[in-house]
Amino acid sequence: MKSLLGTILCAILMCIHTSCSESPSNLYIKMNDGNVISLRQDKEVYYETENEFQCGLSFGFNMNYSFLANNNVNLVPDSTISIMGYDDRYLGLWEKASFGNWIENYGLKPNKSYYIASCVYVIYLPLAPDGYYLFPIADSQDSIGFVPSLGYKGSIVKTNKASGISIARSGSRYVGYDENGDLIAQEIPNLNNNITWKFLIKRNGWD
Repeated sequence: MKSLLGTILCAILMCIHTSCSESPSNLYIKMNDGNVISLRQDKEVYYETENEFQCGLSFGFNMNYSFLANNNVNLVPDSTISIMGYDDRYLGLWEKASFGNWIENYGLKPNKSYYIASCVYVIYLPLAPDGYYLFPIADSQDSIGFVPSLGYKGSIVKTNKASGISIARSGSRYVGYDENGDLIAQEIPNLNNNITWKFLIKRNGWD
């Protein structure tokens, strides 16, 4: 029940902060490091709590997958695998935002404007053996990100049979720049090279 309520809350917050009341605005801003970002809207968003901030994570932007795997794993039926690191990382859906007092826990200042984005990590895996599937597993102590709208940590797997691979994704929130355009580069949660993926290779179902 708690997980379901978390999922519903995240869905509502995503609707409030994202596509329910806005359209693409194509507001381009050049930062002091030369990077140009495109804001999804021209208004500033206020995230009073960390949960609201995490629920704003979205995978709903274009990602040009490289399909280049940096791992060499063997998917053995009825086993588990653990992989550290990632193959691709994408930033998208930039917006201007400010935060409540909770942001001090990450060394940033409340009620100050920042430019933030959704950060998506991707790992490429071979297809599971015939009749088997990749089931992501995670707990609160794992170094893994979040899945939008699900309300909990973990990853999500999509099969691309045309390319002969499985694509796993997990995400975090990214505070990229301060209001003056200076680089911050703070992830919440901070994953980077510490991100660890765990999967169970099992037939469809848990019996």
